[in-house]
Amino acid sequence: MPVGSKYEPTGTKTWAPVFEKAETKLLNKYKDRDGVELDLLVVSDLHRHEEYGGPFWIKVPSAARVREVRLVIAEKCGILPGLQRMSYAGKQMDDAERKLEHYGIKYWNKQLHDWPLYIRRY
Repeated sequence: MPVGSKYEPTGTKTWAPVFEKAETKLLNKYKDRDGVELDLLVVSDLHRHEEYGGPFWIKVPSAARVREVRLVIAEKCGILPGLQRMSYAGKQMDDAERKLEHYGIKYWNKQLHDWPLYIRRY
């Protein structure tokens, strides 16, 4: 990667301008819609807790797409979106264009708030 490239890492947790303030941008994008904001616990099976900062919480709208959630996770802990294979309540979230509502996350997050969103190996 060339020095001075806009994709060059600028800090310890910031990878690219695409990821900057991803959570705020996402919440602003969907704030006028009827969706609900979800607080999701994110846990990675790819790394030890000290490698990515341990389990953490993100706030995303229920109408957000999986690819948009991946950007928020990349901003928070530095796990690149291409490495993120996510699952929630046993459902693999492999289609990046589907919304969180399609996977039932809105319902299950309301019932069991502490269920984590896993970044899994396979």
